[in-house]
Amino acid sequence: MEEIQIKAKKIKTYRLPLIDRFAINYNSFKYLLLFLLNIVPTIILILVFLSEWQKALISIPFAILSIYALIRSLMLLRNKSKYKNWAKKMEKNPDHASMFTGSPGMGKTLSAAHAVYWMAVGSWKKLQWEYFKLMRNLVKKDYVMTEDDREIYESYNYMINHKGIPLLGSNTPFYSKKYRRFAYKLGPSYLRQERRAPFRLVGLYDEIGTVFNFELSNDKTDTNKGLTISDMVRFCRQHAEFRFIGTEQEGGNMYKGIRNVVARYREYVDFEAILKPKFLTWIFDILQKHFIKGMKLSASIAFGGIMDKFEKFIDKVGFFKLRYKDFGRKDNVLTDKKGGEVLYLPCCAEFIYDTRAFRFAYEARNMPIIMQLFEDMKLASQEASTFLRASYPKEKEEQKKKGK
Repeated sequence: MEEIQIKAKKIKTYRLPLIDRFAINYNSFKYLLLFLLNIVPTIILILVFLSEWQKALISIPFAILSIYALIRSLMLLRNKSKYKNWAKKMEKNPDHASMFTGSPGMGKTLSAAHAVYWMAVGSWKKLQWEYFKLMRNLVKKDYVMTEDDREIYESYNYMINHKGIPLLGSNTPFYSKKYRRFAYKLGPSYLRQERRAPFRLVGLYDEIGTVFNFELSNDKTDTNKGLTISDMVRFCRQHAEFRFIGTEQEGGNMYKGIRNVVARYREYVDFEAILKPKFLTWIFDILQKHFIKGMKLSASIAFGGIMDKFEKFIDKVGFFKLRYKDFGRKDNVLTDKKGGEVLYLPCCAEFIYDTRAFRFAYEARNMPIIMQLFEDMKLASQEASTFLRASYPKEKEEQKKKGK
């Protein structure tokens, strides 16, 4: 094999945008500044005033603010450390198929995006190392690659010769600020074994039950690739070292051929934003109220862009605090802590993803908006009865009986 066919290439990486770097470090700067602005005057005042009661009186409020800044700084360091350790753990995550569930807005897709991002980072490190060790053999004359060698060679060369995020696929738009690249499209065809997954690929299937739904359980003849999908999920490690995470609001909506073999079934139960910039939020609320009150075009032209960036900056500061419970086979609870485990994720990540990717599936999206108004405080009998199960049309009841 020619040297030009063997030589490794580096995929260029970039620094995060300035506003992101400032948002990530905002709390660190704020608490450090608050601490210095309090501790320095406290020392000066103690040296200036001679009497003990004056020293105590002057130093108490400054000391309180300094302690507050110190405590908040420790909380910030805790969250950063927990996220960093969690990210390192995700790089070597042994779970090849996991499911995250929970109500809308509980952070299941958010945490899955963070998880697959760092899993892909780990996979790319591993693949690069494997290719590094392989190169010395490829330069040998008449060397015949083994099956393992071929997987490594073809996957590595595909990644360096194409423009996607290395080893990261998603069924919804996903963009890395570090690589300035989008993820590869990960459609249903990869689990159906209709397309080959690159060796060590990591994938995100958001709302996985919409494609791989429970009705596939009736696909006994494998007409819709139900059995093939089940085999791929079961043997995804052996087939391609393929790791993926699927999200679904309710686990029962998912094809049991996937559900029965997942390594981890996670349910998200709580979501909260913490360490947000309260002072900046207070200023933003005042300005927002002012501009809404006037609703002037001139103000929108002059300040609309600045206010939009100001709002986005506030959104990027702080952490998301998520609470979840992990389940294994036969609903065995894997979490140790009472009430579930806690996960801290930064509001500003190295990537972005489309949180409303399925809005284009809304059938009425291009229809004109038509809404009727109530004319009194009474709900018509016919309108009320439409929400009662007992008033379903007889033909629907008959269809249900036939289905049984």
